Amino acid sequence: MPVPLTEIHMASGSTRSPYGDVTHNYLTSLVSLSALGERVGARSISEGSETLLRSLVNPPHWNEAVREALVTMAMDWGFPDPKFP
Repeated sequence: MPVPLTEIHMASGSTRSPYGDVTHNYLTSLVSLSALGERVGARSISEGSETLLRSLVNPPHWNEAVREALVTMAMDWGFPDPKFP
């Protein structure tokens, strides 16, 4: 039986005004991404997802798997060389 896929998702969601209008929130308004380094491009970031590498999902490598997924998401968002602590 193959190991099921493990994914990590980030989404900022949306809110409704008292008049019922939908306002989309962007990750950049909720979380500071400036620590990731220099960003290329100006498109808004509202979500991201990545499948964790199967070879890293075992408990001893869990931190490495999550870090690798976050690096890939940051690269998709326009950070060519993201920095994580």
